[in-house]
Amino acid sequence: MRILLAFIVALIICNTSYAAEFDPGWQQFPKSYMGDSIQKLAKALDTKKEEFESTQQYQERLSKIAPPGKIYLFFCTELPLKIEYNANSQEFIFSRNSYEAYIRVAKFDKNGKPYLGTNAFGVTKKIRMLEVREYSINDQDWSNEAGVAFKYPYPASQAASIKNDLAIALLIELTPHRHFGQSYNTMTSPYYYTSTYFSDPTLTSPLEYTSYTFAITANIMNVILYRKSDRSILLIAKPSKQK
Repeated sequence: MRILLAFIVALIICNTSYAAEFDPGWQQFPKSYMGDSIQKLAKALDTKKEEFESTQQYQERLSKIAPPGKIYLFFCTELPLKIEYNANSQEFIFSRNSYEAYIRVAKFDKNGKPYLGTNAFGVTKKIRMLEVREYSINDQDWSNEAGVAFKYPYPASQAASIKNDLAIALLIELTPHRHFGQSYNTMTSPYYYTSTYFSDPTLTSPLEYTSYTFAITANIMNVILYRKSDRSILLIAKPSKQK
């Protein structure tokens, strides 16, 4: 019985360590540190005001889901910013692409079961199904125009060997969307909204494509640059935001 209790306590401690706050003094991320789950946070924020719930009650319920002042850290599953190396100034330059509205944290692809499709002329084609789910951060103070997010000085002689080892984590705090509650706004909550894109299959492109974007409205406080190989932290940058 004592062994079982000790195991449960150890398990609880282990689980809570995953939600531990980021320590700015860390030289590298601990192996057990997983950061926060953007999928779980998005699911929690997907909550509308109920019919018999006052605005105050709704806000109190939201504050329990997302406590004011809480800081979240998300590891990005891929490099979410454009990266180039300037050999003259010997520095990596991280910038945001002009066509990207958000900073993508995670992307998941799911292939559905193929099926035979037939058009109006009786032509049959094997159709492939692809569902994409993207989880993103929408920082309202970061415009959609391309601009330098931050720079990281690094010797040219070593830059090529480290470029493919670079990864990014985001340190964020939730901020309510400025247009939440307006008549044309269809957001689920002040911090969260979704969008869906669907593309029908054709003979030249036999793909049924569905894309879901789950966006969390937040202030990107810091961008943390680290190495994937050993999780050593290279830079904690405050991103430049262009309005």
